[in-house]
Amino acid sequence: MNIDWQAILLIATSPQAVASVVILATLVTLALSLISYFRFRYKQQQQKKEANLELPRFFRRIEPVQENKQEGEK
Repeated sequence: MNIDWQAILLIATSPQAVASVVILATLVTLALSLISYFRFRYKQQQQKKEANLELPRFFRRIEPVQENKQEGEK
């Protein structure tokens, strides 16, 4: 089995091959960044919820109550 390494190297270093590898690497990096960001946000929200529950009832954040417009009109 004779492998022509020069032809493989010529194809691998062609502008199209290099551009596709750069684009693929950019997309993978973007996907990993987005996953990391949303995991961080999720952990931050969980910590806020836990911290809110640890406070005495008087100091807990009061969520605004949204009234139903249909009930308000009657």
